[in-house]
Amino acid sequence: MHWPKAGETPEITVAAGTHAIEVKKDGFHAYSSSVTIEAGALRPLRVRLDAIPRSRPNRNSTASIEISPATGAIATALQQPVSLKFPKDTPLEDVLRYVTQATRKGEKDPGIPIYVDPVGLLEAGRSLYSIVSIDVAGIPLTVTLPRILDQIDLGYIVKDDVVIISSPEAIERESNESPVIAGDRKKATMEVLAKLDARIPMHFATETALDDVLNHVKQTTKRSEADPGVPIYVKPTGLREAERAMTSTIRIDLEGVPLKTSLRLLLKQLDLAYLVKDGMLVISSIEDIKQELARPASDRKDAPGPEEKGVFMPGESDRDRADGNS
Repeated sequence: MHWPKAGETPEITVAAGTHAIEVKKDGFHAYSSSVTIEAGALRPLRVRLDAIPRSRPNRNSTASIEISPATGAIATALQQPVSLKFPKDTPLEDVLRYVTQATRKGEKDPGIPIYVDPVGLLEAGRSLYSIVSIDVAGIPLTVTLPRILDQIDLGYIVKDDVVIISSPEAIERESNESPVIAGDRKKATMEVLAKLDARIPMHFATETALDDVLNHVKQTTKRSEADPGVPIYVKPTGLREAERAMTSTIRIDLEGVPLKTSLRLLLKQLDLAYLVKDGMLVISSIEDIKQELARPASDRKDAPGPEEKGVFMPGESDRDRADGNS
């Protein structure tokens, strides 16, 4: 490379062919692209680096709070070079599927887990079928993934053992959210928290009722025939506050991610949240959960009130629910 002096245009001599280009500078988003050079030809290239705002989190980042070994492994995997040969318009869904497959380390390795937030897509006016294109080789995903997502006004964050793709506004909100919260330190509560660490497949790629998803959670967290699985209490008042029902639908398709993470993400789609308290997983509206956590421990309700009798808890039969409402 010949660079006369600062402020002047550098000249780089390379062999004829297609080359990947990456330009970096501290405090700026990296630039990556590819260029084809013909023998003996001069190809001018203008590059613009966008500064990373300091007043708000980077739309593409790794959460820095309580990084688990799995989250660290994802961040490391994203730094590995992956060839992305999609020169023509390609649906985002197909590109992300390839990324997951390309990062597998063996037959049993599901690859980098990627969650595309349906709410964030809606905020950005995009879908899994939105078109992107990229044609590079030997460039880390930390460089190419932002370039892909920038084309359709999306960003990503690595957090809680998963790559979350959403709108920039949703990514900023996500960076400030806490993981699963316990309302007490009781033995039964700790047992539920331990079950939520299980990496249970959540394959609900099409719209699925919350009722069915919670039944799946209960069944897959059983450790024996005598084990009832995670006890789940859904507050009717919280459902009404969020204007949701047990028939409200979600979409999530994840494998190799802790249940505590996938459950939090799928409930967010319905403006719901959860905490673990008194040996139960309590689901309610986001606002209700915040209020519950803000109350002094002595003022918190220890059990469902009489007005909430008969709420659906996965594992109950239809007759049990009817008897509870009588």
